[in-house]
Amino acid sequence: MELLLLCASHKYTNLTAHRLLNQFGSIANVMDAPIELLKQCPEVRDYTATLLKLIPELARIYIG
Repeated sequence: MELLLLCASHKYTNLTAHRLLNQFGSIANVMDAPIELLKQCPEVRDYTATLLKLIPELARIYIG
C-alpha cells in the first residue's frame, strides 16, 4: 500500500495514459509489459512503472 500512496501523482496524466495505451494496446498489456519497456515512455519513471506492475499482483492477492 505504501508504494501505491508514494506513487500517487497530482500531475496531468491523461497524455501519458493515452501514450501507453497506444503503445501497448490495452490496460492489461500496459500492466503486463516489462518495466524497461514502460520506462521508454518519457513520463514513466521507476516509481510509475513499479506501480503499474504492482497493481495486477495486488489484485491477484486480493482476489485469491
